[in-house]
Amino acid sequence: MTLRAKLLISVAAFTMVLALLIVGVLAVQSANVPISGNIVFNATDANVEISGTLSNATTAHTFTTLKYDAETTAGSTALDTWKNVKIDFKNQASNDIVFSITVTNKDTNRVMYASLDSTQLKGLTDATNNVTATIKTGTGAYTWGEAVEIVKGSAVTFMITFSMGTRNKSVNVGSWTADLDVSSQSL
Repeated sequence: MTLRAKLLISVAAFTMVLALLIVGVLAVQSANVPISGNIVFNATDANVEISGTLSNATTAHTFTTLKYDAETTAGSTALDTWKNVKIDFKNQASNDIVFSITVTNKDTNRVMYASLDSTQLKGLTDATNNVTATIKTGTGAYTWGEAVEIVKGSAVTFMITFSMGTRNKSVNVGSWTADLDVSSQSL
């Protein structure tokens, strides 16, 4: 075999290996998928503080702590920080996103009740949407829309976990809304 033939075969083999390497890297790259939503608050005769955190999302989000009592309701500027929450998955294989909402009972005499519900989030399935949203409270299992009692001076944390099924596929979810109801009356 001549030197020219060996050189031609070597260049062709190198080009093929490089092309396969590029295709392989692109095939295993995770999708960065945005899901955005809003939290709607309904406070009735309540004395509570509401705070939130978002863990493991690509984009950081800062939530203003909301205060509701006999003299105070959250203003529109504070409420705006709870809108357009971007749930962007990181390009890593195992990062679920956890959205936590904590409701603290500030009343010294009464029990408060809170419930969180979302038609869009509770209907997400891995087979249809490639993402699921599961919810629990700090004390364990929770059913969407169920009222939770918050004794005076304590808090409840709702944790919504977004899990992506197949990391290199897109997520089929539009925007979502979750309703947080808080009251001194049983919900």
